[in-house]
Amino acid sequence: MAGTNMIYPNFQQPHPTRGTTCGHCEMAGTNLIYPNFQQPHPTRGTPGGTSLSCSSALCLCVPYSHRFHRQYTPTTKTCNNSSRHDTFTKSHNNFSRYHRFVSANTSLYLLFCHVGAVDIYQRKYPTKNGFNPSKSLRAKASANALVVQQEDTVNKICKAIEEDQWECLQDNFLNSMAQDLNPDAVVKVLNLQTDAQNALRFFQWADKQEGYDHNTDAYFTMIDILGRAKMFTELQSLLQKMQTQGREITRSMLHSFVMSYGRSGRFKESLEAFNLMKEMGYEPGLIDTAYNSVLVSLVKNKKLDMAENLFAQMINNGVSCNNLTYTSMIQCFFLKEKMEDAMKLLDDMIQNNYAPDVVTYTIVISALCKRKMIEQAYGVLQKMRENGCEPNIYTYNALIQGLCAVRRPEEALELVTLMEQGGVPPNIYTYTILTHGLCKLRRLDRAKEMFNEALARGLKPNRVTYNTLLNGYCRGSRLIEAMDILKEMHQNDCTPDHVTYTTLIQGLVQGNQLPDALRMHDEMENKGYDVNFDTLNILARGLARVGNHKDASIFYRRMKDRGFAYSASDYYLAIHCLSTAGEMEEAQALLYEMINKGYSPNLTTYNTMIKGFCRQGRLDDADAMLNFMIENGIGPDTGSYNILIKEFHNQGRTQDADQLYATALERGVVLNPKPVIQEPDELPEGLVRSQEELVRGCDA
Repeated sequence: MAGTNMIYPNFQQPHPTRGTTCGHCEMAGTNLIYPNFQQPHPTRGTPGGTSLSCSSALCLCVPYSHRFHRQYTPTTKTCNNSSRHDTFTKSHNNFSRYHRFVSANTSLYLLFCHVGAVDIYQRKYPTKNGFNPSKSLRAKASANALVVQQEDTVNKICKAIEEDQWECLQDNFLNSMAQDLNPDAVVKVLNLQTDAQNALRFFQWADKQEGYDHNTDAYFTMIDILGRAKMFTELQSLLQKMQTQGREITRSMLHSFVMSYGRSGRFKESLEAFNLMKEMGYEPGLIDTAYNSVLVSLVKNKKLDMAENLFAQMINNGVSCNNLTYTSMIQCFFLKEKMEDAMKLLDDMIQNNYAPDVVTYTIVISALCKRKMIEQAYGVLQKMRENGCEPNIYTYNALIQGLCAVRRPEEALELVTLMEQGGVPPNIYTYTILTHGLCKLRRLDRAKEMFNEALARGLKPNRVTYNTLLNGYCRGSRLIEAMDILKEMHQNDCTPDHVTYTTLIQGLVQGNQLPDALRMHDEMENKGYDVNFDTLNILARGLARVGNHKDASIFYRRMKDRGFAYSASDYYLAIHCLSTAGEMEEAQALLYEMINKGYSPNLTTYNTMIKGFCRQGRLDDADAMLNFMIENGIGPDTGSYNILIKEFHNQGRTQDADQLYATALERGVVLNPKPVIQEPDELPEGLVRSQEELVRGCDA
């Protein structure tokens, strides 16, 4: 039997079951289905088989070893003439026909067994055709038949439960299925239920069937279902019943019971569950397990005060802690900024013969590095090694990130060399951290070298890696290279996200390439990416900066329509853009909304509104805005009065202008000299010509 030759190119034609065929002598390849080819082949790596190496007129045939194939083995190892080669080919063809016969009958037999029709097979294909199933094959067929029967039972029961046919089928249908029930079938039915009430009803029905008894898996499945459905009363009743009946309550059951409260955010109830467990007489070891599970859950859900109180209670009650307990509490103290308590607990852990593992040390080193306590982190690393715990890639990455955060990238690069020497190769996250640190220092060429080094190592950059380098290029105003990074992402099947596009848009806006930024925004929307608040805000501010307030107001309007919340600065700029674009009603409504949200418009915002009304000739509205400004505790400045006074004079409302001029002087605002206008020969009584006369009049 010839093996599949993966080296020689002459094996070209694939065979449906045996591999490939030699192009010179047409000998079939090795049958990879048969498991009895045990001798390794020196050139092809396939198990056993004939070494078939063809070159021009020479065909080398090495015999295989198989107990069924010895009658077909040629007497010589080398055949140089066609007659001996034909003898081998004939023997091979005889065996191939025999193998196809056995394989086809085996598949057919198993197929009939799988559908539960063995008797039909035996009648239709009797053993006189030469095929007699072996003992192992009959055992496999019998197991398949049991699986089919169980699946049929499970499907029928699930259908009855789904159609809510409990009453009419309780006696005749489900009871007829009781004899086929076993714990595995019950677990399958329970896992297929979407309604916890139906699952509990079936569980109780199965428990009443004669000859059936729930096992540990069935009870655990039911406990887990009730806990996830927040059916805590039924859950407690089930546990009490198990205890009354003397059934084993495993640690996994108690963990599921206690954690079900934690998943629901009912941490007080999870703590009260301990008292219930004590009342029910659970063993101390099981209660300790529950304590530790709840503590871990509290820290994970950031319930740090409750976790600290529970830990103190555990210590006072003599509860046995484990590595996970100490690790969780160390993390808790770091999150509460209790650095000394966290480090003391690490020392206590070692003194109490609880050896911290690599996860514990990594949490400590990461927390210290985030607080820029690099020397202390190195000290923990040294202690870690002294205690026989070797750092892993996550430990090194935490330390490298800390070094980059304090602008020590050269030390980070040296650490990469040390970790490689220690047998820990850097991963793509290592290179992403280094790239980010170098980009922050504007060392973009070195960052690109790190990126290329990762590629040379066969590492595949992810979206975060690309976004990090792209952000560095945008901040460094190297927009062409940033666009090249986007193209490279597409070429390497790394899909950009909204962060990618927003970063590029920001870079283009800062580089005064607004048309390109708007095209990038359109491309982003056309491809279905999330255009979020930051993207729209960047474009709006960029357009406003170059004086295109009309288009800027469009983007602010989109932000409003999509329900995004403005900050105070967003309100200021949106009102400015709308006012400048002449959308005074919308600007005024936004001003009132800003005040209702608790923000206080500044002097510039009010002056923008006054100027906007004046441009439209709405002087009464401008005067009302000035008074509204004073009522809200903002004192008008010179610009506030000058704008309105000038417009009053332009529209010939000199009396209103002089009255406002007098009001400004009364408030102590120093104004520009009054505009020179054409005055009549005789002025109306009370109308003055100059600021000095007005002052004298006020003094009088």
